[in-house]
Amino acid sequence: CVGNNVAQYPIIYQRLINEGHLVANHTYHHINGWQHSCEDYITDVQKAATLIKSNFFRPPYGKIKPSQFEQLKTLGYQVVMWDLLSGDFDTKLSPEKCWKQLKKHLRPGSIVVFHDSAKAFERLRYVLPLTLAYCDEKKWFLKQLEE
Repeated sequence: CVGNNVAQYPIIYQRLINEGHLVANHTYHHINGWQHSCEDYITDVQKAATLIKSNFFRPPYGKIKPSQFEQLKTLGYQVVMWDLLSGDFDTKLSPEKCWKQLKKHLRPGSIVVFHDSAKAFERLRYVLPLTLAYCDEKKWFLKQLEE
């Protein structure tokens, strides 16, 4: 979760918690680690941590400097990367093309990134149910990360 979004929509965040979803810190302002000093990056993460109670962290854009990574580890975070972007954020992709690309690269053990933004919704609403059905058809076990 992006901290600024949690601040704006605390009821949605609480619903995620109440429904048993695992949440992770995604910085307060969705900042790119490569474009910020270690100090500024960690400050942004810690600001988000005042709202997001999780020891998981996913760096926006997957961009994080080694110094930022090491500092987060020292603070007790488990940095989680992914191996597959769904492409749902790309407004130039049709939902069908998004699914085709995702399906081509989906493997057992994949950590797939989906987005809950308004711009991703058309593709997310199409691709996510197909992804879940495909994994079920393949008899792949789905689970959330463990704390």
